[in-house]
Amino acid sequence: MLAEHSAEHVVLVLRTITESEGNARALIEPVIKAVSAVAIAHPEWTGTGLRWIEAFDGLALLELYGAAKRLKKSAAAAGWSYLAGMLVLVLRDAFADQAPQKSTQMEIRQARAEREQAARERKAAARERANGDKIAFGRELIAARAAGRRIDMRIGGQPSNFLNVARTYGDRPSIWRAASWEVLVRLSSPTMSRARRAEIERQIESGQCVSASVLRAAVPGAGRSAVSNPTL
Repeated sequence: MLAEHSAEHVVLVLRTITESEGNARALIEPVIKAVSAVAIAHPEWTGTGLRWIEAFDGLALLELYGAAKRLKKSAAAAGWSYLAGMLVLVLRDAFADQAPQKSTQMEIRQARAEREQAARERKAAARERANGDKIAFGRELIAARAAGRRIDMRIGGQPSNFLNVARTYGDRPSIWRAASWEVLVRLSSPTMSRARRAEIERQIESGQCVSASVLRAAVPGAGRSAVSNPTL
Protein backbone atom coordinates (compact mmCIF):
# COMPACT_ATOMS: atom_id res chain seq x y z
CA MET A 1 0.00 0.00 0.00
CA LEU A 2 2.87 2.34 0.76
CA ALA A 3 4.15 1.77 -2.76
CA GLU A 4 0.95 3.25 -4.20
CA HIS A 5 -0.03 5.89 -1.65
CA SER A 6 1.58 8.37 0.70
CA ALA A 7 2.44 7.48 4.28
CA GLU A 8 -0.12 10.06 5.40
CA HIS A 9 -2.86 8.23 3.49
CA VAL A 10 -1.84 4.85 4.93
CA VAL A 11 -1.87 6.21 8.48
CA LEU A 12 -5.31 7.75 7.93
CA VAL A 13 -6.76 4.46 6.67
CA LEU A 14 -5.28 2.43 9.53
CA ARG A 15 -6.45 4.94 12.13
CA THR A 16 -9.94 4.97 10.62
CA ILE A 17 -10.24 1.23 11.14
CA THR A 18 -8.46 0.74 14.45
CA GLU A 19 -9.70 3.86 16.24
CA SER A 20 -13.34 3.70 15.20
CA GLU A 21 -15.66 2.01 17.69
CA GLY A 22 -16.01 -1.76 17.25
CA ASN A 23 -13.57 -2.13 14.35
CA ALA A 24 -10.27 -2.94 16.06
CA ARG A 25 -10.36 -6.49 14.63
CA ALA A 26 -11.29 -5.37 11.12
CA LEU A 27 -7.71 -4.71 10.07
CA ILE A 28 -7.76 -7.12 7.12
CA GLU A 29 -6.74 -6.48 3.52
CA PRO A 30 -10.23 -6.23 1.94
CA VAL A 31 -11.41 -3.75 4.58
CA ILE A 32 -8.21 -1.72 4.27
CA LYS A 33 -8.64 -1.55 0.48
CA ALA A 34 -12.28 -0.51 0.79
CA VAL A 35 -11.62 2.26 3.31
CA SER A 36 -8.66 3.44 1.23
CA ALA A 37 -10.79 3.62 -1.92
CA VAL A 38 -13.47 5.67 -0.17
CA ALA A 39 -10.88 8.02 1.33
CA ILE A 40 -9.35 8.61 -2.11
CA ALA A 41 -12.72 9.13 -3.78
CA HIS A 42 -13.94 11.59 -1.16
CA PRO A 43 -11.14 13.86 0.09
CA GLU A 44 -13.80 16.32 1.24
CA TRP A 45 -14.86 13.71 3.82
CA THR A 46 -11.40 12.87 5.10
CA GLY A 47 -10.69 16.58 5.28
CA THR A 48 -13.09 16.87 8.22
CA GLY A 49 -10.48 15.30 10.51
CA LEU A 50 -11.75 13.43 13.55
CA ARG A 51 -15.28 13.58 12.21
CA TRP A 52 -14.22 11.17 9.46
CA ILE A 53 -13.11 8.53 11.98
CA GLU A 54 -16.15 9.06 14.19
CA ALA A 55 -18.39 8.41 11.19
CA PHE A 56 -17.14 4.80 11.26
CA ASP A 57 -18.16 4.26 14.90
CA GLY A 58 -20.50 1.30 15.09
CA LEU A 59 -20.37 0.55 11.35
CA ALA A 60 -19.20 -3.04 12.02
CA LEU A 61 -16.84 -3.26 9.07
CA LEU A 62 -16.38 -7.02 9.36
CA GLU A 63 -20.12 -7.61 9.17
CA LEU A 64 -20.43 -5.29 6.20
CA TYR A 65 -17.60 -7.15 4.49
CA GLY A 66 -19.41 -10.43 5.13
CA ALA A 67 -22.45 -9.02 3.34
CA ALA A 68 -20.20 -7.79 0.54
CA LYS A 69 -18.74 -11.28 0.07
CA ARG A 70 -22.24 -12.68 -0.34
CA LEU A 71 -22.87 -10.13 -3.08
CA LYS A 72 -19.60 -11.11 -4.73
CA LYS A 73 -20.94 -14.60 -5.41
CA SER A 74 -23.37 -13.15 -7.94
CA ALA A 75 -20.92 -10.87 -9.80
CA ALA A 76 -17.31 -10.90 -10.96
CA ALA A 77 -15.79 -8.20 -8.77
CA ALA A 78 -13.62 -8.07 -5.67
CA GLY A 79 -15.44 -8.22 -2.36
CA TRP A 80 -13.72 -5.09 -1.10
CA SER A 81 -15.20 -3.07 -3.97
CA TYR A 82 -18.72 -3.97 -2.80
CA LEU A 83 -17.75 -2.97 0.73
CA ALA A 84 -16.46 0.36 -0.58
CA GLY A 85 -19.79 0.95 -2.31
CA MET A 86 -21.67 0.15 0.88
CA LEU A 87 -19.51 2.57 2.85
CA VAL A 88 -20.20 5.37 0.39
CA LEU A 89 -23.95 4.77 0.68
CA VAL A 90 -23.77 4.82 4.48
CA LEU A 91 -21.38 7.75 4.83
CA ARG A 92 -22.81 10.14 2.28
CA ASP A 93 -25.65 11.11 4.61
CA ALA A 94 -23.18 11.78 7.42
CA PHE A 95 -21.23 14.08 5.13
CA ALA A 96 -24.13 15.61 3.23
CA ASP A 97 -22.83 19.08 4.09
CA GLN A 98 -19.42 18.23 2.60
CA ALA A 99 -20.42 17.90 -1.04
CA PRO A 100 -17.46 18.60 -3.34
CA GLN A 101 -17.41 22.11 -4.75
CA LYS A 102 -17.99 22.37 -8.47
CA SER A 103 -15.36 24.21 -10.42
CA THR A 104 -16.34 27.67 -11.59
CA GLN A 105 -15.96 28.68 -15.23
CA MET A 106 -12.99 30.82 -14.23
CA GLU A 107 -11.31 27.85 -12.54
CA ILE A 108 -11.97 25.67 -15.58
CA ARG A 109 -10.47 28.29 -17.90
CA GLN A 110 -7.49 28.72 -15.60
CA ALA A 111 -6.87 24.97 -15.47
CA ARG A 112 -7.08 24.78 -19.27
CA ALA A 113 -4.68 27.69 -19.61
CA GLU A 114 -2.23 26.02 -17.24
CA ARG A 115 -2.36 22.78 -19.24
CA GLU A 116 -1.81 24.65 -22.49
CA GLN A 117 1.09 26.61 -21.00
CA ALA A 118 2.68 23.40 -19.75
CA ALA A 119 2.33 21.88 -23.23
CA ARG A 120 3.97 24.94 -24.80
CA GLU A 121 6.84 24.75 -22.34
CA ARG A 122 7.40 21.05 -23.10
CA LYS A 123 7.38 21.79 -26.82
CA ALA A 124 9.82 24.68 -26.40
CA ALA A 125 12.16 22.55 -24.30
CA ALA A 126 12.13 19.78 -26.91
CA ARG A 127 12.81 22.30 -29.69
CA GLU A 128 15.69 23.81 -27.72
CA ARG A 129 17.28 20.38 -27.16
CA ALA A 130 16.93 19.45 -30.83
CA ASN A 131 18.36 22.77 -32.04
CA GLY A 132 21.25 22.49 -29.61
CA ASP A 133 22.09 18.99 -30.87
CA LYS A 134 22.00 20.13 -34.50
CA ILE A 135 24.17 23.17 -33.83
CA ALA A 136 26.68 20.97 -31.99
CA PHE A 137 26.71 18.70 -35.03
CA GLY A 138 27.22 21.72 -37.28
CA ARG A 139 30.27 22.68 -35.25
CA GLU A 140 31.62 19.15 -35.70
CA LEU A 141 31.17 19.55 -39.45
CA ILE A 142 33.01 22.88 -39.37
CA ALA A 143 35.91 21.32 -37.46
CA ALA A 144 35.98 18.30 -39.78
CA ARG A 145 36.06 20.51 -42.86
CA ALA A 146 38.89 22.60 -41.39
CA ALA A 147 40.88 19.44 -40.68
CA GLY A 148 40.11 17.90 -44.06
CA ARG A 149 38.26 15.00 -42.45
CA ARG A 150 35.09 13.23 -43.50
CA ILE A 151 32.31 12.79 -40.96
CA ASP A 152 29.25 10.54 -40.97
CA MET A 153 25.92 12.32 -41.38
CA ARG A 154 24.29 10.83 -38.30
CA ILE A 155 21.56 13.48 -38.41
CA GLY A 156 19.37 13.75 -41.48
CA GLY A 157 19.54 17.02 -43.40
CA GLN A 158 21.70 18.97 -45.79
CA PRO A 159 25.24 19.49 -44.45
CA SER A 160 25.13 23.11 -45.57
CA ASN A 161 22.16 23.76 -43.27
CA PHE A 162 24.03 22.56 -40.18
CA LEU A 163 27.10 24.55 -41.21
CA ASN A 164 25.19 27.77 -41.87
CA VAL A 165 23.16 27.66 -38.66
CA ALA A 166 26.18 26.78 -36.50
CA ARG A 167 28.23 29.60 -38.01
CA THR A 168 25.46 32.19 -37.83
CA TYR A 169 23.72 31.36 -34.56
CA GLY A 170 25.94 28.96 -32.63
CA ASP A 171 26.93 31.77 -30.26
CA ARG A 172 23.49 33.38 -30.16
CA PRO A 173 21.30 31.22 -27.89
CA SER A 174 18.72 34.01 -27.69
CA ILE A 175 17.96 33.18 -31.33
CA TRP A 176 18.38 29.42 -31.66
CA ARG A 177 16.55 28.62 -28.43
CA ALA A 178 13.51 30.63 -29.49
CA ALA A 179 13.15 29.77 -33.19
CA SER A 180 12.30 26.58 -35.03
CA TRP A 181 15.02 24.78 -36.94
CA GLU A 182 13.42 25.66 -40.27
CA VAL A 183 13.44 29.34 -39.34
CA LEU A 184 17.12 29.09 -38.37
CA VAL A 185 17.95 27.39 -41.66
CA ARG A 186 16.20 30.04 -43.71
CA LEU A 187 17.64 32.93 -41.70
CA SER A 188 21.19 31.61 -42.01
CA SER A 189 20.90 30.99 -45.74
CA PRO A 190 23.40 33.01 -47.82
CA THR A 191 20.48 34.15 -49.98
CA MET A 192 18.84 35.94 -47.03
CA SER A 193 19.55 39.67 -47.11
CA ARG A 194 21.30 41.14 -44.08
CA ALA A 195 18.58 43.71 -43.55
CA ARG A 196 15.82 41.11 -43.63
CA ARG A 197 17.81 38.79 -41.35
CA ALA A 198 18.39 41.55 -38.80
CA GLU A 199 14.71 42.46 -38.86
CA ILE A 200 13.62 38.87 -38.15
CA GLU A 201 16.26 38.49 -35.45
CA ARG A 202 14.91 41.54 -33.65
CA GLN A 203 11.42 40.06 -33.78
CA ILE A 204 12.62 36.75 -32.34
CA GLU A 205 14.60 38.39 -29.54
CA SER A 206 11.62 40.56 -28.63
CA GLY A 207 9.56 37.43 -28.06
CA GLN A 208 7.53 37.45 -31.25
CA CYS A 209 6.65 34.15 -32.87
CA VAL A 210 8.22 33.93 -36.32
CA SER A 211 6.84 31.28 -38.64
CA ALA A 212 8.92 29.61 -41.33
CA SER A 213 6.09 30.27 -43.78
CA VAL A 214 6.81 34.00 -43.49
CA LEU A 215 10.35 33.37 -44.71
CA ARG A 216 9.62 30.92 -47.52
CA ALA A 217 8.82 33.65 -50.02
CA ALA A 218 12.04 35.47 -49.16
CA VAL A 219 14.22 32.35 -49.44
CA PRO A 220 12.29 29.85 -51.59
CA GLY A 221 15.10 27.32 -51.97
CA ALA A 222 16.56 27.24 -48.48
CA GLY A 223 15.96 24.57 -45.90
CA ARG A 224 15.14 21.55 -48.06
CA SER A 225 15.79 18.45 -46.02
CA ALA A 226 17.14 16.13 -48.71
CA VAL A 227 20.69 14.91 -48.04
CA SER A 228 22.84 15.18 -51.12
CA ASN A 229 25.85 13.34 -49.61
CA PRO A 230 25.88 10.80 -46.76
CA THR A 231 29.31 12.02 -45.65
CA LEU A 232 31.20 15.28 -45.67
